Amino acid sequence: MSEERDSAALLDGPRGGAAVRAAQEVAAGRAVVVHGCADGGGVVFAAARADVELTAFAVRCSSGFLCVALSGERCDELVLPPMSPRTGHRGPTACVTVDASAGVSTGISAADRARTARLLAAPHTAPEDFTRPGHVVPVAVGDAVGDPALLAEAAFALVGLSGLAPAAVYAHLVSPVDPTRMATDDELEAFAVSEGLASAPADGIAALRSATWDAATAG
Repeated sequence: MSEERDSAALLDGPRGGAAVRAAQEVAAGRAVVVHGCADGGGVVFAAARADVELTAFAVRCSSGFLCVALSGERCDELVLPPMSPRTGHRGPTACVTVDASAGVSTGISAADRARTARLLAAPHTAPEDFTRPGHVVPVAVGDAVGDPALLAEAAFALVGLSGLAPAAVYAHLVSPVDPTRMATDDELEAFAVSEGLASAPADGIAALRSATWDAATAG
């Protein structure tokens, strides 16, 4: 019961409002910043809306390691096995990297990675639409959002809340002041302000997702 009260308080407060605004921005095809994650935050946008501009931006402000969070079921459908055995592992799982099998050159450019991301989000994509290994990292996530959440979980939940295909591009943000480390939460929020991006905390996203699921179940 206390967990339900805590979730309701988050949803009614500014953190829940930030999550709603971030979901709206994602639905409109824009990037947002997610912070408050257990593994550091970063830039998130819908894979279905991936284009050259969004992808180049994510690569430029991150380590360049571009991931797409998908459901574990979808990864299985696309024959995207984990990079290492899942024995005893819980939480998001990095899968074999991919490139689109057609319409790309080397696979590493922003245009090529945007195409690969869109294919990962498309409902009718088949396993043969990808070559392996590649330059985009599919990450299998479960239904639950951890407490505290990892960026893959928060990104996947946020894109799901936007109403777009459940596939989220994300990249961990590098510190703007010290490129040898990842950005802190304060730096993530400051970066969002400087770039004119919406930002949302992982716990606010989790609370919004829980409330949305509860409403759908009740209905």
